[in-house]
Amino acid sequence: MKSGNKNVLLFPGYGIYQKNMMGILSEASSFLHERISAIDKITSGIYHIGLLDEEKEDDVIKAIRVFASEIVIAEMWENSGLKIDHLIGHSMGEYAAAVISGIMSQEDGIYLLKERVLSFHEDEPHCTAFSESSADKILEIADEYGFSIYIISYNTPESVTVCGMKDEINQLVKICRDNHIRFGVINKFNGAHYPGLKPYSEVFLESAKKINFRKPVKNMISTVYPDRNSDLNFNSEYWAEHIYKPVRFRQAIERLPEDTGLVLDVGISPVLLGMAKSNLSQLDESVFIPTIQSGRNYRQQIENSMQKVTGIGISINTEL
Repeated sequence: MKSGNKNVLLFPGYGIYQKNMMGILSEASSFLHERISAIDKITSGIYHIGLLDEEKEDDVIKAIRVFASEIVIAEMWENSGLKIDHLIGHSMGEYAAAVISGIMSQEDGIYLLKERVLSFHEDEPHCTAFSESSADKILEIADEYGFSIYIISYNTPESVTVCGMKDEINQLVKICRDNHIRFGVINKFNGAHYPGLKPYSEVFLESAKKINFRKPVKNMISTVYPDRNSDLNFNSEYWAEHIYKPVRFRQAIERLPEDTGLVLDVGISPVLLGMAKSNLSQLDESVFIPTIQSGRNYRQQIENSMQKVTGIGISINTEL
């Protein structure tokens, strides 16, 4: 890899949650243990369930645990000496990216996630599904049958996430199967990132207004407004819009410069790497590395990832 190539961190969303993830991650290294303990103290002042009290879980603490895991993994890479040039967060992963970029503090992020989850409301319950098709194709099929669905995440040119009423999504599963299109339900309980959540976002906005957002010190490419950069204000209104606007991950990835070298996924499951690779196939110099790829031995996975990073000529401290 050429020296001077840019390094990118990817932050997955809420869906990567795993049981006992914080305890296992905390045991992976003394640095991670220290950082998780510090965020656990912050969490205890905001919410009644701790990060490491993993016998207890609800939607709030699940979101906070994913958030905390991505922050400490990103900090671990920074602590190794890796220069971070760009950050991209998918859905709720953008909160952790915003902390690393300097837009908000860890305490602010935990507070906002708590408020976002607790104030969640749908007038009509929706569910979400993945479709291995273009946005135009799945919308065309839905329109043919009179279904009202929304594209809530643009992942790759041939992969999107959709949201709609449960009955219509269930019917689309069969219709797409008959059309040889992979289509499956992700969350059968509620929707995300669709216009019907705007009233709920207005309630959340009042909580977001209490936060003092700052200008980023690292470049976070927005997945709400990927085409905007210097004129984009990551203020309370932005985080309210984040609730009901689609995730434009593909468009954000396409904003990365041609000298993008290393793309690292900081999730405990590297769900964004494949999508990123599909969108950056034209960049021959790019290398895609997961932090934790599989299994429960996080330490071994992290050591392997660090060896891969040094193996492409990037000098970092591999001591955990």
